[in-house]
Amino acid sequence: MLLGDHPTPDDVRRLCDGSWLTPELVEAARVRRVDDATARALVGRNGTAGKYQGLAFPYFLPGEEHVCEYRVRRDRPDIEYKNGKPKERQKYVAPPGRGNVLYFTPGATLETLGAAELPLGSH
Repeated sequence: MLLGDHPTPDDVRRLCDGSWLTPELVEAARVRRVDDATARALVGRNGTAGKYQGLAFPYFLPGEEHVCEYRVRRDRPDIEYKNGKPKERQKYVAPPGRGNVLYFTPGATLETLGAAELPLGSH
């Protein structure tokens, strides 16, 4: 079960502007808009300062349909200043202690992962 709502048209536009993403890929990835409380619960950040509402990206294991983890792209990440210039901090958040995780599109199978003739980004 996916939590949250479909991303807004502005969300989709911001994700796609200047990237390889398309509205169809955003929909296929099952990205969802989540409020602060839901985002905090998804990434285990209860009690942490800051606002966490934003876009939740569900992570799936190949061949499985249930979500194994979420990452959240915060609408308003913390700002820190380096050399007098603002820099976003923790724009994307994951559960505490989790390093980077390989992302598989929903519907990816073990068979397609082993198909060397398929271009990257296919499933």
